[in-house]
Amino acid sequence: MVGCLAAAGLAVTTRLDGADTVVINTCAFIRPAVEEAENAIREALAWKAAGRVSRVIVAGCLPQRFPLVLPAQFPEVDAFLRLDDFPRIAEIARGEAPGVITRDLPSWLPDHRLPRVISTPPFRAYLKLAEGCSNHCRYCLIPKIRGELRSREPDSILREARRLARRGVREITLIAQDATAYGRDRKDGTGLTGLLEMLDKVPGLKWIRILYAHPRGLTGELIAAMAGAEKVVPYLDVPVQHASDRILKAMGRGMTGKEIRRRLLQLRKRIPGIALRTTLMVGFPGETAQDFRGLLDFIREVEFDHLGAFGYFPEEGTPAARLPGQVPEKLKEERKAELLSLQAEISRSRNESRIGREYEVLIEVFDPDQKITIARTPGQAPEIDGITKIYRDDLLPGSFPRVRIAEALVYDLVGEIIETGGQ
Repeated sequence: MVGCLAAAGLAVTTRLDGADTVVINTCAFIRPAVEEAENAIREALAWKAAGRVSRVIVAGCLPQRFPLVLPAQFPEVDAFLRLDDFPRIAEIARGEAPGVITRDLPSWLPDHRLPRVISTPPFRAYLKLAEGCSNHCRYCLIPKIRGELRSREPDSILREARRLARRGVREITLIAQDATAYGRDRKDGTGLTGLLEMLDKVPGLKWIRILYAHPRGLTGELIAAMAGAEKVVPYLDVPVQHASDRILKAMGRGMTGKEIRRRLLQLRKRIPGIALRTTLMVGFPGETAQDFRGLLDFIREVEFDHLGAFGYFPEEGTPAARLPGQVPEKLKEERKAELLSLQAEISRSRNESRIGREYEVLIEVFDPDQKITIARTPGQAPEIDGITKIYRDDLLPGSFPRVRIAEALVYDLVGEIIETGGQ
């Protein structure tokens, strides 16, 4: 959207002072996200009422999920943009066209021809592989909000990757609602395996990172491609959600706990030193104390490097919301807290095992308040994982020095420079 606005000659700012239009891009996956978006809308409408801005536009998944309710709830909003409306953001921002609210699922898919402004630091960027998801997990609204899986053409992805590399991007993070499903809808034999092989040859790129990999898609062929690629970092985000066979079946995940364990073991065997991130859900309908204890045992066994957890939300429109055995909110919070406390112990232990090891790191930024340089190892994804702290102020953002790990914190590392490295 920012790229389209800039290409149309509109100035984009993150400051309220001087702006005449506010665009709020929303998430609506779970109730807390909906509440956060609604609060942002109310705040922006208060600015409008006070004369601080002229127009308020609400975009993204909230209008997509609530196409009829939202305009009645917020009649003061000037326009609503569903997901297919993104390319029209400039004309809608100018007031030349209205946002059209319908019940239709999105069908639009971005490609390399879309204007783009990188909002991340200039040496790293996200690269979207696909839109939508066809897994239909019973707790998830993504297929009803973002539609079925739609994979981009490989050539379009490669063109965008090359363009990013020419602009100085050294690390790209491949994202999709399910990255391992990439190409499954194309029926031309293209999949994530082949795409990685092509991206690995793009000049200028140094690190390629993969987020959101459904464990069902972790085939031996894909794992081998990751292991053999020069630029794919030893890191993978594998949201497993649970370990109980009964709960996994009720969730519609299409795998057993044993199968998940086997694939994670394959990853660690084929890619030594790989850092694994996961997401877990507690309090799914029918989850017993025994199921939860089994989940804790699973965490102790696998020892994920990074882990996020959330309590189940009974979202309207999902099959899981109608299941019996809904778990009380207080119990969900207690289980989440116990799970995260266990993970903190594991995280510290795994970080301590890295003391004395050497890593090539990517320099992000110098923090003058803490008087540290923030960097990341290949096993630390931007914005969601821990960081590596370096007590120096002379390191160039976007460079790749080598460090020796000198200290381990619960989630972060402290490194000492042994080679300054280059771009």
